[in-house]
Amino acid sequence: MPTARPSNHRGILFATILTVFLQPAHGADKPHEGQLQSHVAALREDGQAPLQYVLNTLADHDLVLFDDALHNAVEPWAFYSELVSDPRFHAEARYVFLEIVPVNRQPALDAYFSTVPEDRTLLYPAFQDRYGWPYATYFDFLHTVYALNRGLEEDKKINVRAVSTPSYWKEIETPEDWANLNDRAVLGRDYDMYKVILADLGEFTEGKKGIFLTNTRHAYTDIRKPDGAPFWNTGTFFRQWHPNKSFSIRINAPVLKIENIKKRRPEGYRPTAEGLDRYEYSWARVAGGLWDAAFEHYGGAPVAIDLAGTAFGQAAYMGNHMHRAAPGQTMGNAYDGVIFLTPLEEQHSSAQADFIYTPAFKTELIRRYQITKSPEQIETLLNEAGVETLEAYIDANHTASPQTLSPQAQGVGGIDAWRGN
Repeated sequence: MPTARPSNHRGILFATILTVFLQPAHGADKPHEGQLQSHVAALREDGQAPLQYVLNTLADHDLVLFDDALHNAVEPWAFYSELVSDPRFHAEARYVFLEIVPVNRQPALDAYFSTVPEDRTLLYPAFQDRYGWPYATYFDFLHTVYALNRGLEEDKKINVRAVSTPSYWKEIETPEDWANLNDRAVLGRDYDMYKVILADLGEFTEGKKGIFLTNTRHAYTDIRKPDGAPFWNTGTFFRQWHPNKSFSIRINAPVLKIENIKKRRPEGYRPTAEGLDRYEYSWARVAGGLWDAAFEHYGGAPVAIDLAGTAFGQAAYMGNHMHRAAPGQTMGNAYDGVIFLTPLEEQHSSAQADFIYTPAFKTELIRRYQITKSPEQIETLLNEAGVETLEAYIDANHTASPQTLSPQAQGVGGIDAWRGN
């Protein structure tokens, strides 16, 4: 029988006790430090420069969806301009799909891109839906594509496509028409966008590729209801019906936190297009700031990473459906990847342009406000603005304004809430 080796249990126990006593005094944070380190390690081992990450993704998928989180965010649109300007992009993909432009305003986009010299006024009809879309970031991006296309051969030019449901404001004459559009046609809009994009990409059979520039509620891939059914949207249609053809990327930004559903609406209330008026909500950090803390410890250089198979994908899902989603849903169920461009504290809201608010459009806006807002809602708007008429309200509110720090990003709270989770 082999001779037993002397036991070293006492030595091991002493070393363990000594190690514990020599740890830094902030021991309260220690149980959570492993979470942070796993995220930082993932960025160091698997993170990529955002531009290269998207180019690699396009090599493997036909459609990349981007969730900019906030339509008025500045940093995503600067990144999109950088992306489309890279020769490797328009060698691989030549379609850019815009969520916010109605499909029947495609002639405005086509006229703009085909006219020399550049004439920005041709774009106005594309951005005069609802109350107007005045974000300077969109016009800057389209100018980038316009200038780029001037130097590209015809078969290399970037096609900018409108994909939202048609805008028929002449047919919207009553509050009931407005309610039909907002309360009953919401999912139809996602399906319309899915079908338009699918057709432009040749049903994924012709090797065509593109990017879809959209917002949170259209970019989800697989968020589930308690009964196991998916919450359908544009991204989910692609994921469920065309596996491996699309890839959805969240650009890190404030995330919507639904806190409660409003039980009652004032008499005469008319819904908004966005639907957030139905909820009590705030803006927060993903995973209580753990994503942001990892980005900070990584060094703050722009970085992108897959959610599947990494610590980032395990974060609890937050967003539009969080109040009615199945338990256990994660950000990895919502998206395939995340891009960190800048810390939340440094993110900006777009400057707003006033040039789309022509005299004719201002007149039309008066009619639209009267249809989409109840008399009580209009009175509230006027009182808050300190004016007496809708004409004065429109003149005071639909004006040019400079770029600012994002108020949503400034209001998300501290970066260390995750330590108490």
